[in-house]
Amino acid sequence: DESRQREKDACLWGVRCTDGDVVHEPSEAERDAFVARLLADTYPHRRVPAVLLRRDVPGGEWTESPLNS
Repeated sequence: DESRQREKDACLWGVRCTDGDVVHEPSEAERDAFVARLLADTYPHRRVPAVLLRRDVPGGEWTESPLNS
């Protein structure tokens, strides 16, 4: 869906999970809150964050940062 892809491309913040999925977030604060919720979840089949992502321009390449930086 083009609309959904445009929304994802507009996000400058994200997180790549251990399953390979990238979750896009509109702000750094929302990304960090999402990661905190995932890390606090004790459900055994939960999504696990692997690396933090950011990009300088919408639709640009991701820059990775370790979770513990």
